[in-house]
Parts: sequence; C-alpha cells; structure tokens
Amino acid sequence: MLFLPPYSPEYNPIERVWSFLKSKIRQRFFKTADIFRKFVFDLFANINNTDFEELAKSLEADYAVMDVKHVRSEAVILKERDLVNKELSALNNRAANLHKELKNKEQELMTV
Repeated sequence: MLFLPPYSPEYNPIERVWSFLKSKIRQRFFKTADIFRKFVFDLFANINNTDFEELAKSLEADYAVMDVKHVRSEAVILKERDLVNKELSALNNRAANLHKELKNKEQELMTV
C-alpha cells in the first residue's frame, strides 16, 4: 500500500486520462455540440497503445517521485520521533532528579 497525500489529483490515474483527452480536444474547434460529442466518443473508442504507453510513463514517473517523497517524509517523521523521545527522556530524568531533591528537602525539614 502506498501513502497518497490528500488532494493530489496529479497522482490519480483518471486525472491523467482527462488531461490527455482535454489536450486532444483543445486542438480543435467544434461548431456544434453534436460534433463535439461525436469527437469525444470517437476519441474514447480510438485511444491506441501509444496513448496508453504515454499515459503509463507519465504515471510511473510521478509515482516514482511520490515514492521518494514518501520515503523522505517517513524518514523525517522517524527523526522527529527520535528527537521527541530524547526530549521526553531528558524531561523524565529532570523530573526524577527534582523528585529526589524534594524528598531530600522534606527529610531535612523533618530532622530540624
């Protein structure tokens, strides 16, 4: 399973298909809605292997970049977790020392 950042249409395969189709549609002018509709249906019907390969390559490149970002972000999270654990350990040590000092002060006051 691969982590996908929220609101990332660039990693959604169908968005690539829509982008591809829009690029083909932008290259033409349509006089009527019927001509436009026929063109879109023909475009869907005639997507060829070259088009699929182009789409697949663009997705592979983006997923590779996304995977690197994911690994990097995971490494950052692990590093931050280690820093937090060190800080918690230092705080626990400080609290234990303060507790000992308080006990010593109480004993001093009781003996006086």
